[in-house]
Amino acid sequence: MDSKKIELVTLITVAVAILAAIYFGFIASSSLTSASITNWIFAIAFAIYIVYQYIRTLDYEKIKNQLLEEIKALNQKVEQLNTILEEKSVQIDELKKSVNQKEQKISQLEKSNKQLTQKISDLEAHIEELKQQSNNPAI
Repeated sequence: MDSKKIELVTLITVAVAILAAIYFGFIASSSLTSASITNWIFAIAFAIYIVYQYIRTLDYEKIKNQLLEEIKALNQKVEQLNTILEEKSVQIDELKKSVNQKEQKISQLEKSNKQLTQKISDLEAHIEELKQQSNNPAI
């Protein structure tokens, strides 16, 4: 038994002993007046109330300890989630850099493509001129 259970058993035993002493010592010999009986009833009720409050306190301590354990577990979960969030944030930043690099490369390739398309157009125009010159011997 742990210390809390031993304390509880002790309190209950003391309460029973007090009640037995009151019954056998005073009530059985009928040496009490109605006023003193009323006082004893209030004293016994107060003792029972104290025992009841002590038992409730034990329950509250158990609940408090359970809640503290749950809070610890939740704090650990939050720390794990924060770590995962930081890792994912780093991965997102790396992906953004990669996307930006690829967009820059695409932009460069589009410029090159535009330049090559212009050169092809110029060459086609030049070929067309040469064809016209070859078809027109007067020039």
